[in-house]
Amino acid sequence: MDARKKALRRMARLSTAVVLGAAAASTAAAQAPSLADIVEVRTIDSLHLSADGARIAYRVLTPSLGANRVTEQWFAVDVDGKTPPRALGRAADPVWMPLYDIVEDGIAAWSDSPDAIYARRMRGDEIQVYRLATDGREAAVTDDDADVVDFTLAPGSRDLRYRTRAPRSEIERAQRDEERRGIRADRTLLVEGLRLTRNFRIGNRETTLRWLDGNFGVEAFAGPLVEKAKTLPATLPGAEPAPRAAPPGYINPYSDGPKATPLPVPGTGLTVGLTEIAPAPKPYGQPLYQIVALGADGTRIRCEAHFCRGPAPSMRAVTTNARGEVVVIHEADFSARSKLYAWNPRTGRTRRILDVEGSLDGGSGYSVSTCSRSWTQLICVHEAPTLPPELIAVDVETGAMTRLARPNAAIAARTFPKTEFLRWTDDAGRTTTGVLVLPARPPKNLPLVLTTYRCRGFLRGGTANVAPEFLLAEAGFAVLCVNNNNGSRSVPADTPLSEHKAAIAGYAAIVRQLAARGIIDAARVGIAGHSYSSVVAAHALSHDDLFAAAVIGTGVTTDRTSALLAAPNVDSWRRSVPVLLGLPQPLDDTKELWKTVSPAANAARIRAPLLIQSPENEYLYAIELYNALQSAGGIVDMYVFPNEGHMVGREPVHQYHRARRSIDWFKFWLAERDGPRTLDTWLESQKPASVTPAS
Repeated sequence: MDARKKALRRMARLSTAVVLGAAAASTAAAQAPSLADIVEVRTIDSLHLSADGARIAYRVLTPSLGANRVTEQWFAVDVDGKTPPRALGRAADPVWMPLYDIVEDGIAAWSDSPDAIYARRMRGDEIQVYRLATDGREAAVTDDDADVVDFTLAPGSRDLRYRTRAPRSEIERAQRDEERRGIRADRTLLVEGLRLTRNFRIGNRETTLRWLDGNFGVEAFAGPLVEKAKTLPATLPGAEPAPRAAPPGYINPYSDGPKATPLPVPGTGLTVGLTEIAPAPKPYGQPLYQIVALGADGTRIRCEAHFCRGPAPSMRAVTTNARGEVVVIHEADFSARSKLYAWNPRTGRTRRILDVEGSLDGGSGYSVSTCSRSWTQLICVHEAPTLPPELIAVDVETGAMTRLARPNAAIAARTFPKTEFLRWTDDAGRTTTGVLVLPARPPKNLPLVLTTYRCRGFLRGGTANVAPEFLLAEAGFAVLCVNNNNGSRSVPADTPLSEHKAAIAGYAAIVRQLAARGIIDAARVGIAGHSYSSVVAAHALSHDDLFAAAVIGTGVTTDRTSALLAAPNVDSWRRSVPVLLGLPQPLDDTKELWKTVSPAANAARIRAPLLIQSPENEYLYAIELYNALQSAGGIVDMYVFPNEGHMVGREPVHQYHRARRSIDWFKFWLAERDGPRTLDTWLESQKPASVTPAS
């Protein structure tokens, strides 16, 4: 066995020698954040405003390394911030999105009492609608033999409408019968890495997933959605009556767009909405919108301010205030830095209300949710590069902020490295943004790691938390989290991998700039990627010499094997990936374009050591590159996390080990390697604490 293989095996043994203990919150102050701190950050999402606008219900997700699970807990708090948050019911396991392993957004509605909500939640192996109260009591209000998929309850109504699929017992019988008869290989079969049966957990229940709903997995034999209804018990004594008026509304450009109902602008006789000024560029991109005020006589007043025009994600919310202004949460250049602006459609005047130097939104990690609107405030989840999530209220006239809930107070008290927001252009004039994190020591000729491709809020290692920035900075690295701009670049749509090449051009531009400033050593640059940016990183490794080491968190969709695995299912979004990449289907590749772009086909050109850390449901997408690198004599190591979906989010210990291994990988290949020392001898020299979490 050669020295390289011995080194990789030794690293595997040491990186898994982890001791989990309890974190001591009393020692949080004045300490640098630990890896356990980063993994155990609580997130806030699923904001639901009461009908009278006086209270907000929200959900906190808590990862625990000790228990190796994620739990959800609902809370309620008055929007004036005068009382502390109150827990609603008890903690429970959340509902996970199949194949992605992202916690589904919480579905909830206020009851007729100011102290209770109805929420969809999981207990045991069932998903039902529960009534959750601030006194800790909870009770199921549905007792269905099928899981509740979603529900609606209008304010002041007792008509609960919900949807299910087939009963759990029927699904189980059909799945067992299929296991006896054999599984037919049809278009619904999952062939990317998971076992074919019992490949997903819903609470205590193991079930079988199939591609049955376009982009999403559904239980095999679950059948179509079924509409159901239930009348809830009458109003309890002492419960408040339904309010006569509702707070002002808002528009979420991403989900509502020009179809949104126009909002009245107080005192002006105008309404405000969105109009589309350019369709979405192909094959990527977002349509461009503009804010327009409308008069009863047909008058159209277009807002020409920079914050009133752009792709949907640049305008996180549009609302109004009592001063007759249109208020916009705006984020320029996909920077994840929210600013609150106002435009007066009668006078044309504009002003900046607030710059939070972080993000304001509804907290969801995937659904582009936005803030809720009370009478005079926006209720938002606020995060910044060194500020973990908190719930705040923002006055829409003055910008005054009121903190409503701070579930990460202990972690927020840690001492964080210096961060700097950067905006730069590449040689083609395309703009990219990111957050630079520097160690305490003088920033001169440092090794650099790029984390990618979403840097929203608190920094935890880019998309899926692959390589935490603060831990790398503590180890002496410069770290830059680089935002992707979701396909708004001006790139040729008919050029294979045009968006990926544009991203690499942005990486190269900032590496040159940081090297020119003397901050980094351009010969010691690494990249950590996940999902889309795994593909970008693999392309850069096989077609460029920009990176000296890399870690990717998923497989690579630009290898032919990946496309062929997805090909049997013509209804899956994965089937359309080649089209989005500007490539033909592999079996129709008469011009042999795949050979020119495939990292595996160009593995002999890869000189940088590559670490692949994939979820089980996608590891086959990485096999071609892994095998090709081994055959070409490259340096490659691969780990697969069992029972995990795309985001590797179910088990906190998986996130811990993956991040720890990424840090060790970069430390050795970019910083610690010295002459004849091998990875094996370097790991031997490390103190045990380097692979032991603080909690």
